Order: sequence, then C-alpha cells, then structure tokens
Amino acid sequence: MKKNHLISLLSLIIISCSTSNDIVEAPRLTSYISQFHFEQLDPILGLRSNLDSINYLIEDNKFRSGSGKNINLLTGEEIELGFDYLYDNNRLSKVEQTRNGVLHRSYFYNYNSNGDLSEYIRFTPSSSNYRRIAFNYTNDTIYATRDYSTDGITYNNIDREIKYVIDNNDNCVFYEYKLVNFNFTSTDFYEYENDNLTVEAFFNSNPNNSGIINQFNYNLNTVTNTLNVISEASFSKKTLMLLHPLDNKSVNQIQARKIAKNPITNFTTTFVNSNFSVDHTTNEENFATLSEYVFGQFGATGSLVTRTTITDEFIFSQD
Repeated sequence: MKKNHLISLLSLIIISCSTSNDIVEAPRLTSYISQFHFEQLDPILGLRSNLDSINYLIEDNKFRSGSGKNINLLTGEEIELGFDYLYDNNRLSKVEQTRNGVLHRSYFYNYNSNGDLSEYIRFTPSSSNYRRIAFNYTNDTIYATRDYSTDGITYNNIDREIKYVIDNNDNCVFYEYKLVNFNFTSTDFYEYENDNLTVEAFFNSNPNNSGIINQFNYNLNTVTNTLNVISEASFSKKTLMLLHPLDNKSVNQIQARKIAKNPITNFTTTFVNSNFSVDHTTNEENFATLSEYVFGQFGATGSLVTRTTITDEFIFSQD
C-alpha cells in the first residue's frame, strides 16, 4: 500500500452567500472511508526534491488526524508532520499542525448564528502572529477583510479587501481581493456544469501588468470524487467554497480536485510549456480509490524543469 502525504490541505474553503450551510450528508456506502493517504513529489531539477507523505484517519467521512513526513530527497532531512481536527456541534472548529512534535500552526473556524463562517484565523506560534479573515454577509455578496493581531484579541492593519459571489448551489462564481496599500487587484471567475467545476480563470490588474494570468478548463468523469466527499463532510460545502480561492493557485497544486464532485480526468491550461496526465481507480460502489495527477513544466529549450506527482489514495473498510 502506498504511503502518502499532504501539505496543508487545511486552509482550504471558499465563501458562499446563499441559504444552506448545512453539513453535507455523504452518499451511503456498504463500506466506509477509514483512511486517506496523500503523497506529493515536488522536484525542481537541480535545486530541490521534496516528498510529502501523510496518512489521514477518517471517521464519519471527516478528517480526524494525520501523520507523516516531509522529506528532502537531496539532503535526506526529514520533518515529522502531524494534524489534529477538532469539531464543535458537528462543525470544524480548529486544526492543529505540528512539525517534529512542536506546534507549527493552528487554524480556527468561527461561525455566526446562521452557521456561516464568520472568522478564519491562522495562528503561527513562532512569531505570535494571528492572521484573520472576517466575513460579512449581505443578500447577494459576501465581503471580507484580512487583518492581523499579536494577541488574538485586538486586530488591525487591514491589508486586503475581499469580495465573493456565489450561486444558488453554494458554488463560488466570483472572487476578488484588493491590496489596501498597493494598486493591485486579483480576480477569479469560476464556471460550473451540473454542480461541477469546469473553468477557473485568474486575472491580475496593476499598473505594470494587467490581464489573465492563467485559466484551467477541466474535464470530469462520472464516478464519485472521494476527496470531495471527505472535504465537504469536514468543512461543509459553503465553507469549502469560501476557502478555495485562498489556496495556493500554482498550476501544479491542482486544488480543484478538492471541490470537484467528480474526479478530474484531464485539464487544459494557458500556462505555457506544461503538460498534465491523471489516472483514477474506482471500487464497485463507483468511488475513487486511487487518483494520481502528474504535472510537467518545461523550460524555454524544451527540457523538463519540474514534474510534480500528487497521489490520493482512499482506504475503505467494513465492520
């Protein structure tokens, strides 16, 4: 069985300004998801080669804990990784991430009286830094700001103003953030078919460079995306849609695999000199049990610069 890994999938989630923020009831299985192995090999040839491998324990389709390693394949250095997930009233309230047994980061999820995410806070103990995104809901738009604190009580220094729009299915269709102190705006557009993400387009606007920086067009198959089942059960779809635009948008991270209802079979991108392949294995209940994504990036001469491989493996058990 493959060992796997994960980076920090845990700051994921987008926002939604619609009605239902209920925890999604996952499809019923005769077996149940008991483990999720995540592995990412991310080499930049000649510079570094890192392997992240994490095994997550799953209960009631939710993340409960994770343990694994980050390995520098060039030097042999290993960092032990740990994750713990805490829930309150069936909603995710806190995620703790450790490195070599020492708390590295904590993520806090606070909710308003309607059950909508009101604050998403990242705490870094080494710098006593709290970074908060605070959400304000209106009828058709969700506004947010990003600010900071050293004690987790008093927040100031707003550096981003954020806006979300979602559709009636709680899918984020528009995301924008503006840097308060700089003339810079970043805008994302999302398109869906049958509640499935098909297009992501990212734009930048600043005095020196304006226009599209990347676009993904996704093709999906008809089986159930097991990673999405776990993610929606853990975070709720509405919260997941809030945090997704905040994830790393690097083309080799393939973050859309967390929010797609069906697994991605392939995608095209405007990112030059790149290729992509994917392979899925399913069980008799039509759930993905193994997904392997390979992304290659080439230099100006056509030589391979980096080749990222992401492997998601799901273990199903029976009582």
